[in-house]
Amino acid sequence: MEEQNEKEALLKAELSPTSSFRKKQDNSMEEENDILYNNNNSTTATTKYTITSYLNEIGANNFHYILALTMGLGNASDATEIIAMNYYISSDDFLLDFGDSLHLEVLTSAIFFGMLLGGICAGYLGDAIGRRKALLLTLGVNAISGVLSALTSSVLFLSLCRFIAGIGVGGTVPLIFTLSAEMLPTKTRGFFLTLVASFWMVGSLFTSFIAYILLAKLNVSWRLFAFVCALPSALTVFCVLLFIPESPRRLYLRQKYQDTIRVLNKINSYKKYFMVKQDDDHNNYDPLSSSTPPQLTMQNFHVPDRLNVEDGGDIQGVNNEVTFIEQSKKIYSNKKSIYLMLLLQSLWFFLSFSNYGLMTWITTIFKTIKIADPYLDSIIFAAGGLPANILSAYYMDALGGRKVMILSMGLGSIMLFCFAFEVGYAYPDNISFIIVLTACLFNAFATSSWNALDIMSTETFPTDVRSTVMGYLSASGRIGAIAGQIVNAQLINNPTMLIFSSGMIMVLGTIAPMFLPDMSGQNLQERSDGDKCSDDDVDA
Repeated sequence: MEEQNEKEALLKAELSPTSSFRKKQDNSMEEENDILYNNNNSTTATTKYTITSYLNEIGANNFHYILALTMGLGNASDATEIIAMNYYISSDDFLLDFGDSLHLEVLTSAIFFGMLLGGICAGYLGDAIGRRKALLLTLGVNAISGVLSALTSSVLFLSLCRFIAGIGVGGTVPLIFTLSAEMLPTKTRGFFLTLVASFWMVGSLFTSFIAYILLAKLNVSWRLFAFVCALPSALTVFCVLLFIPESPRRLYLRQKYQDTIRVLNKINSYKKYFMVKQDDDHNNYDPLSSSTPPQLTMQNFHVPDRLNVEDGGDIQGVNNEVTFIEQSKKIYSNKKSIYLMLLLQSLWFFLSFSNYGLMTWITTIFKTIKIADPYLDSIIFAAGGLPANILSAYYMDALGGRKVMILSMGLGSIMLFCFAFEVGYAYPDNISFIIVLTACLFNAFATSSWNALDIMSTETFPTDVRSTVMGYLSASGRIGAIAGQIVNAQLINNPTMLIFSSGMIMVLGTIAPMFLPDMSGQNLQERSDGDKCSDDDVDA
């Protein structure tokens, strides 16, 4: 009884707001803390984990595959909304509905204008209110606007719906990659982010297949097609609510340490998955090992010295919200960050101009040059990303995003020049197979380029501004996509020049990554202000 009373008295003292978890205690106090806060042995309890060291010791498990599949589904829903317009404007039923009132350059650009705004706003919201909340908001906007697009009979309202859909799509992209990167082990971050990025191809194939069945074979209204294209976003909302927690890195920076611990323990509770090979050079990282690290508690988790314990053993979360202007100043605060941002923004512009510009018009191009079955060939074009996704997933961690980006952009530009020559100076009727094959190869290299760029973008800047940075980069890509839509609308009757201009832009995208650092295999940075309470600035 006396021993129990002594423990209860100690617990009350430790939970007092004026006490500190980090003050030095004598040996008897340490033994009591082992009992009160950790059921494991005392040697385990004295190990101080950081977020990075704990995730690395967990290694790759089933949670990371669920995370990648859920975030990948969100990426696929974005692809579906963007590529759907390609099939709208090539549908005879759609053209009959809107007739002479249709301005294709306005309609095809509307979603990209929305993505421009959505990327900036949602990127900031991801840092301000949380990655998960902001992601649910953007996915919901995407799904609702997609359904409304199927119901409208006004080209003006349709353009408005596409603009709102763009806000959702543009906001989703920075959030899914930010949230994914912040819950992944260092050594397999490239693999899983590539898996997330590869779902763009899944969305592209889904859209192409649905268009082939509904529009080409069943000849149903484009409105039913538009409704079906809104379903992936709604499904992703359900999956995020069910499976995905908030980023532990953001919770840590907000000083919500008990919430951080809960998320990390949830990740640790999943079983190992035997697909990722072991990295022998990393002593603390063994994804094929059947062992798991101990459950985190306030005793074995790193907490900055200066912070105090609040009610129930939790450390009070701080509401240190910053304005959009303050976040932007952090990003554009010095020459180094400005230099990195401008290089990354130029890459997003170049790749979006060449890739989105061509992707939106590919079925129309195939029709213009009188390819026999443009809908079927569009499915084949979309499938071109499959081998690129497999290869880039396997080699991304080994080569790094920078090398993959340079190689992929260079080969992609060569394929576009070949594509332009075949369309303009050959006889398309006789070489239709070669034309489609060349287009597929371009799509493969563009897909690999996107995989590398997504990874490079998430790795370059720290956690406290990562979502806002991704928003800015996404917005830069939308400017490139808008420019591509406007230029291609004017060149659609001259497909050779359309394709050639995209190839020239892609050449510029081959040069820019040569001046960027390679961050592959390095721990994510946490703070942009030099504060050493960063998770990765402490020794585990």
